[in-house]
Amino acid sequence: MSITEAIVIHTLTLGSLLTYEYAKLRQHILFHWFSVGFWVWGAILFYCVAVPLYHWFLGDPYYIETRLAVTEGIPRLLWITLCIAIGSFAFFFAYYRSKPTHFHFNLPLVGWPKGTFIILTLSLLGAAYCLVKFRGFMGLPQQQGIQIVGSKFVGNTIGYEYVMHTFALFPISLLIFHKPTRYLGYGLALLYILGRLEDKGDRMSIVSLLICVSMIEVILRRRRWPSRYLIIGIILFTAILEARGHTSLSEYISSGGLSVGKITTEVEHSPSATMIHTLWLESYLSDKCGYTYGLPLLNDLLFGALPRKYFPWKSDVMEKLIPHRPKDFNVIYGSERMAGAKSMVFGSLYGYGGMVGIILGMLILGLLARKLDGFISSESMILRTLGIVWLSMIWMIFGSSLAWGMQSLLLSGLPALGIILLNKFQSKNVPIFLKRNSVAN
Repeated sequence: MSITEAIVIHTLTLGSLLTYEYAKLRQHILFHWFSVGFWVWGAILFYCVAVPLYHWFLGDPYYIETRLAVTEGIPRLLWITLCIAIGSFAFFFAYYRSKPTHFHFNLPLVGWPKGTFIILTLSLLGAAYCLVKFRGFMGLPQQQGIQIVGSKFVGNTIGYEYVMHTFALFPISLLIFHKPTRYLGYGLALLYILGRLEDKGDRMSIVSLLICVSMIEVILRRRRWPSRYLIIGIILFTAILEARGHTSLSEYISSGGLSVGKITTEVEHSPSATMIHTLWLESYLSDKCGYTYGLPLLNDLLFGALPRKYFPWKSDVMEKLIPHRPKDFNVIYGSERMAGAKSMVFGSLYGYGGMVGIILGMLILGLLARKLDGFISSESMILRTLGIVWLSMIWMIFGSSLAWGMQSLLLSGLPALGIILLNKFQSKNVPIFLKRNSVAN
């Protein structure tokens, strides 16, 4: 069998499954801008079908040929096709059969709890500290001496400190949602986007904020979809950021790359969306070297928030308690090609336990995704905004690793958690007779 025939089988298999899931999403009235199922469906369509199909037939087949050349070739491609198909089916199976949980946390349905502005201010100040000190905000010089080894911060700079700019997403979105502060929110959103154009290290949060704004606009206009012009604008802006790569916008403009032809060429040849190509190799390495059984993720959940500056042992706790590290990884031919695009959530789950890891993991993610739908439909402005912020990241989280996605959700959700805890503390300190009077009224 040739690679062309294998790509056709891959496309027909996943295309048929996605067509079926499209019909099911429409049947359950879940194919719309605010559905987690819609965004996951779109991510699978783009990363797993559109990109490999385009690269092989219309673009540069280099990414496909090289990844398959150092693995088992076509059998690996077909095996991963089966894994993605079964994993996707497991996700949507759990998604349809669970119900969204409508959380309340005793938050007011109208207005904000007392102290909300304090939390928002502190969050924005934390984001500003990160942007000015580490991210080259508005062209400011970045702090030198940041040491990153294997995506881990080993110097004096703490990893969470470096990505604290995501604190800004929730406050800005909430300010836009709240009518009295709407123009302030729009101003901060514009400032955040323009100031981040010189940031060489991150593009995801800019696009996610644009998606947040589009979702709020749709809610305010009582629609299910944004205008076509807004969608086209988001796509074009994403393409420019992708073509810019890990350079500042000013450097990119001065290089002469800001033209339709060059942007198109750079997006076509960019490895940033080649998640499935990395998955072929990464799954091969996992099969050869051994699975991790999810212990690294558990380690991150338990100790990830500790700064490595003071706790240099935090990444090795589970390894010492339950040895699991895959052996002989560095001697496998092709392991040097692991750099580049991440291998999607499928890659993380496959590394935990192969096909079984994908099935179990996607079932759990399907249940959690339906719960997130409950946040988005919440009557509380606080919880609804939190749901929108998290939903705006799904497109990239699904194309990344579970550990990275967990970090993004945690940091972007901390301001909302602060408001929830503050509101709970205030409720406990209200005298009992006042609570009774409020209930009687």
